[in-house]
Amino acid sequence: MKTDIEIIRLSEKREYVETAAEWFADKWSVPEEEYRKSMAASAEPGKPVPSWYIVTGEGGNIIAGAGVIENDFHDRKDLTPNLCALFVEEEYRCRGIAGELLNKICVDMANGGITRLYLITDHDGFYERYGWYFLTTVREDDGGLIRMYAHDQQHVVIKDYDPAWADEFEKKAEKAALEWKKRTGETGEKPAKM
Repeated sequence: MKTDIEIIRLSEKREYVETAAEWFADKWSVPEEEYRKSMAASAEPGKPVPSWYIVTGEGGNIIAGAGVIENDFHDRKDLTPNLCALFVEEEYRCRGIAGELLNKICVDMANGGITRLYLITDHDGFYERYGWYFLTTVREDDGGLIRMYAHDQQHVVIKDYDPAWADEFEKKAEKAALEWKKRTGETGEKPAKM
């Protein structure tokens, strides 16, 4: 990742909250006020969830972001916490930014005692590169079915974040995903909709 890009945990730099809430609301169909409330709750000491992250580029503009919340609008309330709202601006995609952000979040959550993270997505093949695995299909609050992935945090080496380590972690995760697909015969096809 370029040196002019910075990953920021909003609980550590509260001055970005207003801009971040506006940015996330623009990307997802969740009201800005809901992001503000969750970001305010992320400032409570000793609680790793919720947590919100942004990635800033040249000039301090937000170019990517993600959060960790209890539930990302699905029926499996027992599968918590959930990584949510991962988004990278189109012109910054395919540069490793999402991978670095995912790695940073995983390290922070492991340091906070979180042993497993979950996420829902309609992507397949993307998250596997970063050590996530397909777990099940869940029902979204709007009634649709969506894929749920998990990431076991006990496999995360807890240490200070280092971009060189993130590159190494990404390569190992890609290799592990390929080995898993070979071993299980997984085709990467989406499950049939019911």
